[in-house]
Amino acid sequence: MRTLNSKYLKKDKSTNVLTFSYDDDVFYGDIILCPEIINREAKKYGFSPNFRWAHMIVHSMLHLQGYNHVTKRERLFMEKTEVKLLNSMNFGNPYVRS
Repeated sequence: MRTLNSKYLKKDKSTNVLTFSYDDDVFYGDIILCPEIINREAKKYGFSPNFRWAHMIVHSMLHLQGYNHVTKRERLFMEKTEVKLLNSMNFGNPYVRS
């Protein structure tokens, strides 16, 4: 994951997920998930692995739909959409810690 992140995003570190969008009406893109990081983050943040995985998949799918989180406004809009989608699947809010 670190190699891919370095090669494509010029970030020399591992990450939980990479999303590559394509300009195609049928095939939106690729999602690459890193199980080690996602499972470690679940423990770190006190979430179940299923919850963290659901969050990362929703997050990735939104990237494929053109969402981003570069600016604060984009981040807040994306987070609000993530929470709405996660709630529709009976998951909680990943941005609120108990």
